[in-house]
Amino acid sequence: MPSFASEIKREICNVPIKAPCCSVAELAGVICYGAVEKNNILYVKTEASFVAKRVYQLVKECLDMKCTVIRTGNSRRIYRVEIATADEIAKVYEKTGVSGQNVAEEVLDKFCCKKAFFRGVFLATGSCNDPKKSYHLEFSISKERSVETIIKLFEEIDMKAGILLRRNSKVVYLKDSDNIADTVGYMGATNSMMEIQRVKIYKVFKNNITRTVNFESANISKAAVNAAHQREIIRKIMDNIGLDSLEKSLRELALLRLEHECSLKELGEMMSKPLSKSGVNHKFKKLAEIAQSIKD
Repeated sequence: MPSFASEIKREICNVPIKAPCCSVAELAGVICYGAVEKNNILYVKTEASFVAKRVYQLVKECLDMKCTVIRTGNSRRIYRVEIATADEIAKVYEKTGVSGQNVAEEVLDKFCCKKAFFRGVFLATGSCNDPKKSYHLEFSISKERSVETIIKLFEEIDMKAGILLRRNSKVVYLKDSDNIADTVGYMGATNSMMEIQRVKIYKVFKNNITRTVNFESANISKAAVNAAHQREIIRKIMDNIGLDSLEKSLRELALLRLEHECSLKELGEMMSKPLSKSGVNHKFKKLAEIAQSIKD
């Protein structure tokens, strides 16, 4: 079964790119944070065929260059998207505005391009836990690359991301469910955003029910303990001086308690002259005083 992060990436790969500038921004995100330059080849690795296809399309649209996709791996499929060879690498960097660890400001000048760039970064380095298990979205960036651009973009959409070190990576992450849902929606994965919100609503609803049930159970248990104590008092009176020794209302209440396992309010409603909960409680205090006065 595909992971939740994989579903987000699949949605992202289906987001229509409406302007050439957004194609460049998305590809810049992929290259800046996911591309590797080795043996005179600039390439990106991914386990998802749809991500490989997306990168291939972006290269074709933005750079008008030949791009090669190679499937490797034995136990699992790895797709290696070879973007450029030695004599073309400089051209790739120039056209995407990627320079070292940074991206040219003009690439991220428009709001739509910032969203596209975010998509590219997530395709290259992003992950998101299944919201049914926990709330966690992250970008895992290799130590030699800067995270300042990502942090700045988060700040521009009023989100404060955390940063931590994990082995050889710097991890930019979110833990708040609303922020995660907003970020996923910001990248264009609307269905995944709605799933996060649906799961959150379900969890809140479930937690409220659990709290209510626990509260009711606690009240029932407390009422049962009190009722048992009240019956002990009544039996002590009955065994020693008899219930006929009690005034009429106390005797009536004592008999009702012996017959019924119910709340004080319900007992009060059963009385020939109905009493409030506090009135019933007051009479039980009188019964307790009578029982206490009886010598063992």
